[in-house]
Amino acid sequence: MEKAIWDQAPDQYKVRESANAGIPPRKGMSQGQVLSMYGPPNTKSLSGDGETWTYMFKSHRKATFGQVITGMNQLALTPTQGIIMFGTNGRVKNFMWQ
Repeated sequence: MEKAIWDQAPDQYKVRESANAGIPPRKGMSQGQVLSMYGPPNTKSLSGDGETWTYMFKSHRKATFGQVITGMNQLALTPTQGIIMFGTNGRVKNFMWQ
């Protein structure tokens, strides 16, 4: 069986599976809590304001009502991207989850 394209990518571009992919982090979480929830990030970057971690997850998009009615209701595999910004105290100060 051939590997999916995301399984052949370098680590920073790998899309991984996580049961928590659809659950965004909470502000104030520690880096340890984020690691235990999502695992190691795809990338990390440092700035004077703190650290930024980026994740790429495999997730399934749910069928819309129209797709169910027309019979086109197969789940589509789409990536979820998460960007978590930590403050200098090592706690989540902001995030983007899409």
